[in-house]
Amino acid sequence: MNTIRFMLAMTLAATVSASLAQTPSPVDATAMRLIEEGKAWLAQNELKKAEETFRAALKRDKNLTAAMAGLGEVEMIKQNWGDANDWYEKILDREPKNLDAMHHRALCYRETGKFKAIFLRDLDWKNSKKYFEGVLAQDSLYRDTIFQYALLRRYDEKYEEAILLGHHQVRLKPELVTAQRGLFRLYQYLLDNRSEKDALKWLQAHDSEHAQYFIGEAFRCTEKLDSAEVLLRKWLASAPAINTTPACLSLVRLNYQREQPQAAEQFFWQAVDGIRNQVDAELVFEDVKYIVTEAELEEFSQLAAPNEYTAFFRRRWISRDPTPAAGFNIRLAEHYRRLLYAEKHYIYDRFHSWFNNPDKLGYLKYPPTYYLNDRFNDRGLIYIRHGEPEERVVTVSPSVPTNDSWLYGRTKDRAEMVFHFVVDENASANNWRVAPFLPQPQFLEDRVHWDPKYFRLLRGDPLESLSLTEELARKSADAVEVGFRTDRHTWSKEVKPLEFASYTAFFKAPEGNTALEVYYSLPLPSNKELAKMPDTMALYEHGLTLHDLQWKEIERQNGRIPKEKTADIGKEQHFVGQYRFFVKPDSYHVAFFVRQPATQRLEGWKQDFRLPNFAENELAMSSIVLASAIEPASGSESFVKNGLRLSPTPSRRCDRKKPVYVYFEVYHLAPDAEGKSSFVVEYTALLRKEEKSGAKKFFALFGGSAKPATTLVVERHADTATSAEYLALDLGETGKGEFRLSIKVTDQQSGKQKEGFVDFALF
Repeated sequence: MNTIRFMLAMTLAATVSASLAQTPSPVDATAMRLIEEGKAWLAQNELKKAEETFRAALKRDKNLTAAMAGLGEVEMIKQNWGDANDWYEKILDREPKNLDAMHHRALCYRETGKFKAIFLRDLDWKNSKKYFEGVLAQDSLYRDTIFQYALLRRYDEKYEEAILLGHHQVRLKPELVTAQRGLFRLYQYLLDNRSEKDALKWLQAHDSEHAQYFIGEAFRCTEKLDSAEVLLRKWLASAPAINTTPACLSLVRLNYQREQPQAAEQFFWQAVDGIRNQVDAELVFEDVKYIVTEAELEEFSQLAAPNEYTAFFRRRWISRDPTPAAGFNIRLAEHYRRLLYAEKHYIYDRFHSWFNNPDKLGYLKYPPTYYLNDRFNDRGLIYIRHGEPEERVVTVSPSVPTNDSWLYGRTKDRAEMVFHFVVDENASANNWRVAPFLPQPQFLEDRVHWDPKYFRLLRGDPLESLSLTEELARKSADAVEVGFRTDRHTWSKEVKPLEFASYTAFFKAPEGNTALEVYYSLPLPSNKELAKMPDTMALYEHGLTLHDLQWKEIERQNGRIPKEKTADIGKEQHFVGQYRFFVKPDSYHVAFFVRQPATQRLEGWKQDFRLPNFAENELAMSSIVLASAIEPASGSESFVKNGLRLSPTPSRRCDRKKPVYVYFEVYHLAPDAEGKSSFVVEYTALLRKEEKSGAKKFFALFGGSAKPATTLVVERHADTATSAEYLALDLGETGKGEFRLSIKVTDQQSGKQKEGFVDFALF
């Protein structure tokens, strides 16, 4: 379902009722039933069925204004403003003082004027003004007419007048959510389109809480951050009667401008956790709407309670964060970095009209979320969703429109995307829109390295040129389809990858819980590099988080490795650590991160795991842990399990000259008459990919796909239904390569079997 149409239908459906109330009586009963049926179809966004039903009612009574109003609503939802206007004109021919028809004619004239040349536009907007003022002369409280009139003045770049009308609407009808939210937007239009001097002069001359807040925002937008912070904090401390959410979000931006992500994020969550009503939620949504999906938009439109809104925003940002275990949300920080950049370079809050659209043939189709954007051009929206492109090409030539092409390379999640942005010859400055393709030779020559089709198009015959042009236009359409529906995180150039190893294992835990254990190994600097580092500096910061499938945080642990902790590492030059959570068996989002502060190197992972339920009374095996050593120990510190201290090998790379230690646990063994258990363990190490050199590589050319396996069978006995198993395997004669160790347990009492495996490498 088209979400925008659905929301518009829900908003406007009530108008049919208003029109119906004004319909003279008596009315044909069947026609009345059809009107009710049409209203129901309209509420479900079934526009075709609604139109058919309203027309059927009109056939029974050609003067039925409720049916005409219903047909007007249908055309407005489809944004056929001219056709809608015709229906409301027919109503006014019969009922000259019909407020509903006057209100909607004003809306239709306002919208049709956006797409016309200056003279015709002014005529439509004069008509719009006439009908708005006609409604207000009869009833100043009718619907949201004052606010809709304010939007007309904004269209006409009368921003100051629009703001005053917005204030008037909020004073008269403070319950209107669109007016309360929209008033903040009207002030933003003023800042975006007036000089700093003129905007401040006007704001300082108007003693309202909105104006006082926007003086601070004006300073922030012009990088006067200290002055902005003083004013914004003072304004918040004054406990203003209006919504404080925008001021919190201004402080979010301000702290990201100062590159203080933790402080910025605190203000963001303050805004989210402070949501009290729909207005607060929609003001937060204003910052998020540029990257939402259709499903998220639909979900947001269905929310009502403050806690639902809060949970919505938390899920959106935690799920997008590539390292949710880190100290701050990296994706949120990147989003605001992009927003701040777009505010400087990609502001365009005028109209996207057909006559300044470079896609004259209509190749490109945009999702409903695209139309939420009312502040940035197409370059800005793609930048906010996907960040800096991997490559940009601009062709400067009098024969080619102003252009800027962006290439985003293929990823594991999506195909390559190419966007050709153009300022059409009929467009004003900064009105960058996506074009399907430009066929000019100079444009093609500058991009031949992007796609062989560009070269073929330059050199091809006319018949091939047609098909190639069509292919490239379809490629642009595919990029638009994906690019305006999705978003991605990108890392700044300062952030470098960090090599580390980690391994996740599951064990039975008390009280029906499952133990989730993550072992990690981090490379340490050389002794020479360590000597240069301050003693107080952390070599690494790291963390592990566990969220449920709704992204509610279940567990979080964070740590740091100080310099002094490396004194006894020895020659290995790596640090091995462990995280352990005891949680109920279920599905979880698990995330790990590690950062090296001295170098800004950072890495991590985010995976979904289904934690096994070892509490069920069925034969079961834990995960298999590889270790460089296993020895007797006591206590419950890290790496000690069942009286054994493990030295895990998170990399699962083992020295074939040394024993490979294996540890695992077996649960729910069947007891014999004396309460004892017996079972057989079969170990099989299968060479999956041999590392060949010299003669082995030569002979491999002539075939020979045999994969040697080493098998060991051990019979075991235990006094309980649970047994901790460990073994040192000598694999020195098997050669180098990638192996899979399979372990099969056979319970000799029940005959049941359980098998697990672990992949590793010998070097």
